[in-house]
Parts: sequence; structure tokens; C-alpha cells
Amino acid sequence: MRARNADPARRGGRPKGAENGKTILQRIAQERHPVVEADRRLRPTTVDLLLRILMRNAMSGDLAAVRLLDQFRERYQPVSDGGGYLVMHGYPGTKEEWLADVKAYQDKLWRGTD
Repeated sequence: MRARNADPARRGGRPKGAENGKTILQRIAQERHPVVEADRRLRPTTVDLLLRILMRNAMSGDLAAVRLLDQFRERYQPVSDGGGYLVMHGYPGTKEEWLADVKAYQDKLWRGTD
């Protein structure tokens, strides 16, 4: 027996072919957008564009963007077995000077000063 107070317009549940929220979000995330970068035509996805914006903001010292990128990496990037390394090409100083510059830059980022 059908409930008496049921709305007749909602009878039968979601219409056939209607998308749920997850499907809509996946479709939007995979949409491609035309972008010109360094005289090259690209078609990155919405997710790619959002990650580029986050990286740019993080490199400018936005700590919220750094945290979001860290969360994204922890969730979606595979864990490596060993440590990685950074190749520096053409740094004008010694290794110790470079390490001191990196430390000063990181301290500046965490303090939030320029």
C-alpha cells in the first residue's frame, strides 16, 4: 500500500538517465578548457587548472594552498619506497649556501613575511 502523503511528482525515485552528484562532479572535473601558455595551445582539465592555481599560490607563499597540495598529494600520489633528490642546475653558490637559502626561504614561508 502506498503512503497517503507521498508527493505524486516524486513517485518512482530519480528519473531514468538522471545523474547523481558524484557523476556530475566527475564530468566537471574532466572538462577540458582551451588555454594559451607560452604561445602553446593547451586543453587542460578543470582539475589540472585548479592544481596549477594551487601550485602558483603555494609558490607565492600562500600556506593554505601549501596545505591543500599536501593533502592532495597524500591522498592521490603513490608512496615511494625511497627518498627522492633534487637536481639543481647552475646554482651559483656552494651546497651549504644553497641549503642556507632554502632554510631562510622556508622560515620566511612559515612566518608569513616577505
